[in-house]
Amino acid sequence: MKHFLHTLLVLSLFQMTACERKDGKCDPPPPCIEAKIEAFKLQPHAQAIIKITRPNDTLYWFVDSIVDAGEEVLDENCDQVCVADCECDGGTIVFCDESHFGFPMETIWEQ
Repeated sequence: MKHFLHTLLVLSLFQMTACERKDGKCDPPPPCIEAKIEAFKLQPHAQAIIKITRPNDTLYWFVDSIVDAGEEVLDENCDQVCVADCECDGGTIVFCDESHFGFPMETIWEQ
């Protein structure tokens, strides 16, 4: 019984500290991103939000079902970094490539 209680205590402590890991998996998004997420969820064409963890920053990819429009990829300051899945003129648009998508991805919301 003593070992069971000890194990239970250790597991409880692990669970309470699990979201304080430095890998950022449990960190909530910054307030500006959280506001964008909540607004995006209300759009009828919203499909998913993907968190991309790069070595020096985190990106948020807002995936939608609109065929010709671009999907925003924002940084933690809500600045547009690139545009994905876009059949638009690339004159002033930075298209996403492996420098944006070649990192661990996690779906943080899905329709």
